[in-house]
Amino acid sequence: MIADEVQQTGTIDHTPVYPREVVKRALELSATAIILVHNHPTSPFSITFDHAVAH
Repeated sequence: MIADEVQQTGTIDHTPVYPREVVKRALELSATAIILVHNHPTSPFSITFDHAVAH
């Protein structure tokens, strides 16, 4: 592991995700791979949106 960092925080129902910033930081660290983790503190039903962001 190179780093463990929080990239974004948000409100109860929205957290902005900027893929460019995530990739930029990975490149700054010369990472060869990244692992992204998040949680759903209010609802387990946001899977469709998660898939849209990931692709």
